[in-house]
Amino acid sequence: MADIAANRVTIRPVDGPAWQIDGWQPGWAVHPAPDGRAVMLSNPGGNLLAGAAPDLTVLRIMEAPGVLRAVVPLSSLANPTRLQRTASQVVWISGGYHWQDDGWAFTTPDGQNWHLTAEGGLSRR
Repeated sequence: MADIAANRVTIRPVDGPAWQIDGWQPGWAVHPAPDGRAVMLSNPGGNLLAGAAPDLTVLRIMEAPGVLRAVVPLSSLANPTRLQRTASQVVWISGGYHWQDDGWAFTTPDGQNWHLTAEGGLSRR
């Protein structure tokens, strides 16, 4: 649940106490883990980015009680100079995200399958 006036998002797990993400950035999509104890925040543009700066943060992992666990820059997933361009943006992910094992699975446009754990571990699969 987002509270724009308070500048935070509240996560309410199925079992366990609610927790908050302070300093919310509008547009970041929230992808909760099934137990609600961690969330992956994806870039506001979904699969599109306005630019391809290598240090641009595209994913974040937050865990209860609101701790930043991991920051994933674009350069850790793909070579920004090789990303497909649209008329005004760059495609950095194909399709969406889904929960698999202990983290979020997704694919980059170059066909690489990735797995980002709730603890912040990033690996190719």
